[in-house]
Order: sequence, then C-alpha cells, then structure tokens
Amino acid sequence: MSDLPNGVQTVFEVFSRNHQKAYLVGGAVRDLLLRITPQDYDFAISAKPQEVFAFFEKVIPTGIEYGTVTVVLEGNAYELTTFRKDHDSDGRRPKTVSFSNSIEEDLKRRDFTINALAIDDSGQVLDCFNGEEDLRNKCIRFVGNPTERVLEDKLRLIRGIRFCAVYGFEIYQEDYNTVYINADQLDFSKIAVERFRAEFDKILLSPRPSIGLKLLEQTHIMDFFIPELRSMVGFDQLTPHHYADVFHHVLDVLDSVPAELTIRLAALFHHVAK
Repeated sequence: MSDLPNGVQTVFEVFSRNHQKAYLVGGAVRDLLLRITPQDYDFAISAKPQEVFAFFEKVIPTGIEYGTVTVVLEGNAYELTTFRKDHDSDGRRPKTVSFSNSIEEDLKRRDFTINALAIDDSGQVLDCFNGEEDLRNKCIRFVGNPTERVLEDKLRLIRGIRFCAVYGFEIYQEDYNTVYINADQLDFSKIAVERFRAEFDKILLSPRPSIGLKLLEQTHIMDFFIPELRSMVGFDQLTPHHYADVFHHVLDVLDSVPAELTIRLAALFHHVAK
C-alpha cells in the first residue's frame, strides 16, 4: 500500500476513520497486478454519495444519479461510486440503479473478470471471479453470462478487443464462441460514435494494433463502424512488391509506425482508395 499515491491512501484513511468501507476497483487494480502504473484510481464505497460531501473538502457530483462523485485531493481526481446494482439496461447504460451493501454484489455488474478485482485498505485483493488467474493466463473473459454482459452494453465487445491489443491477451474461447462469433447479428446503433472512437483510438495506439483490427474484421464489428475497410480484405494488389492483400499490408504498416494517433490513422487509411 505504501507505493500508492497519497490521495489513494487518504481516501482509505478517511473512510476507515468514518467507519465506512472503500475499495480500489477496476482498471487500477488490474494494472497494479500487471505492474503497470494506473492512469486513474476509482473506488467502490459503502457510503451514499451525499455522505461523501461531509468527508472531503472538494467533492464534485459528476454522476450522482448513478451513485458517483469525484473527490479532488492535491489536484488529483478520484471517482467514488457507492456499491450498487444495475437494472434494465437499454443496451448502453442501466436505466436505473439501486445501492447495495456488498462489494461482491457491486463487482458482479462489471464487464470482465480482470476488471472485477478490488483492493481493500489493508492491501488485500478481493477476487470473486478468478480475475487474477485470467491475468496470469492472459485471458479476456466476461463476468458471469457473456450474453447478458454484452446486451447490457454492446461496447463491451469492443473494449474486450481493445484489451487484447493493449495487453496482448486473447478472448476466452467460450466467450468468443458465444458472443463474438455472432456480433454481426447485433444492433450497434445505440453506441455513440464518440464512444466507439475512444476505444478505437486506444486500439490504434496499442503496442499491436493489428491484433485489434483483425478481431474487429473477423467479428464483422468493423463493418458497422468503418465499412470502408472491408473492401481492403482479400484485395490482391497484383504486384510483385506486395506479398499480402491490402488489409494485411495495412496491418503490417500499422504495427511498424510510431504510436502517434495521426500517423497511425494515416497508416490505416493510406490504401483505402484502392
């Protein structure tokens, strides 16, 4: 715990002092276990959002209808969300939420096992869904029923692909056979283009963007968002200077150029007009 930022330790201390529970959750835990410095730190907490205002000097009601507030400490922002259950998703977000008294209940609503890990104020890892084992096995696996998780938010399919590209992981085979192989039958129209673009940019900036692009192509998810790329698949350039079709040539270029968004976008589309 000593190597965590001061703000994280302060959150733990304040909640302990107020006889409440706080758990570091999600991507921060995943990255800490992978020995990667987290970009941000989120907490699941036992206190209701209104109670948090009394605990800290600067609290922003960023998503209070969903139980989320942002605490600012030493210029750094920490997102705190009350233990909750999600109800009646519209395919993008829950229509309603209810608060829970259980961190275990809260972790059930998360997307992947590697994101359903928590750390308490003593540094103990809470792992209800074998997320640590999946990290060791480099496996992307949905929490619980993969069909239910996808129908709650179809962007999770793309997030799973992004994690494969970023970490070099593979999708759990049963999950691939259950939801990814049928992705072309899903309606992605409720996913805002901005949400897709945010995930797609992260795929492009990953160490191996070709991993993500191949999965987007294999599952036909790419056809919904960037149909122009489909014409490159199988397109033989009929020259002795190219050993692969246009699509796979583009993937090789993507993996080779610097990880700057403008450069990788140029690499992605440099042959699309063919």
